[in-house]
Amino acid sequence: MKGKIKTAAVLLLALLCTGCMESKELKERTIIESVGIDKEDGELTVSMQQFLPSSSPSSPSSSEGKGEKSDSLVVTKGRTISEALDKVTHYKGNEVFLGNSTFVVLGKGTAAKGINSFLSFFNSVHEVDPGIYIVISDTNAKDIIDSESNIPVTPSTQIEEIMQQGKKGGIVGKSTLMDVLQRMHSDGASPYVPMVQTVKGENGQEQLKIAGTAIFKKDKLADVLSIEETKGLLWATNEIDHAVLVVDQKDIGRVSVEIQDSRTKIKTEIVNGIPQFTVQVKAQGRIQEVMQENGGGVTQQQMKQVAQVTEQKIESIMRQAVEKAMVKNQCDVFRFSDFLKKYQPSYWKANQKQWDEIMPQCQVRYQVECAINRTGLEGVYGKNSKEKEGAGF
Repeated sequence: MKGKIKTAAVLLLALLCTGCMESKELKERTIIESVGIDKEDGELTVSMQQFLPSSSPSSPSSSEGKGEKSDSLVVTKGRTISEALDKVTHYKGNEVFLGNSTFVVLGKGTAAKGINSFLSFFNSVHEVDPGIYIVISDTNAKDIIDSESNIPVTPSTQIEEIMQQGKKGGIVGKSTLMDVLQRMHSDGASPYVPMVQTVKGENGQEQLKIAGTAIFKKDKLADVLSIEETKGLLWATNEIDHAVLVVDQKDIGRVSVEIQDSRTKIKTEIVNGIPQFTVQVKAQGRIQEVMQENGGGVTQQQMKQVAQVTEQKIESIMRQAVEKAMVKNQCDVFRFSDFLKKYQPSYWKANQKQWDEIMPQCQVRYQVECAINRTGLEGVYGKNSKEKEGAGF
């Protein structure tokens, strides 16, 4: 009996606790799919792509009273994000709803001044999904939000697509609000965020494209890694599952290698008072394409040679990323500080305040193993045939 009374009391308490948040019907809200933030002269410009059902009548855009090329684009200004969002009610009469937003884009100039306050705002809004994507524009955030506002496919849909495809292709790392905040609030690690740009497609319409990776020192944009350097970063941070590398092998020609699986481990030790990190990569792949002047096939011995050249390529792009991020900019996007905290706690405790000065002195070694298990090219080997030099496709 006492158990039933306790259960009833808990259920009653749960019912009394509901409704703490003021409920609003969808028709009373302006549903936002994506948000862009630019800061200039102490004022924020907040660009938003609102959801408009195809059957609904067009509604006027704001742009502070200036017309835009799409009814779905909303642009307001304010000293804070909250103030800018509140201005939507001045002409819409509806409150902004961010629960359907799929990404937040920050202008390059804005990111250079610091992004912590902006991300903290979105993290504090209960309706925002912590899995929302964070991206940096290579120009202004408004350019990205505005890029496809005149065609049926919204930027939020395209951002989702290029983020997902970018992860599969090994050029986009973990870029959700939660991921970026975790790296930003680490004692020594630095965040990194994909950079996007607008380009003209064949039909003349603007499209979104991954332009590299923005790396940060604290919360300020420090530099941008190229696509190739991004692959090096993601290889070192164990975020590559699939990638395509093009390597040149003297006796074969130009070869495309498809990496189908990869695993990375980091080992740490202190040598003469300086941290030394060993990046161990084990990858598996296949030869996807061979470009030879005289045609021909690929022998087992040549596959081994391709594997060696691929290992050198992986090491090279990781080395480029480390040189640019850690040595040049003192940005620990590789989370080496986290490995020191875990495996060398005494050293980290004694030296964490000097981590920025120590970073460029760190020694990084690379151990890369790549197994090319098959060519992936039909006709190189018959089912029961023996290997032949120069076997045709």
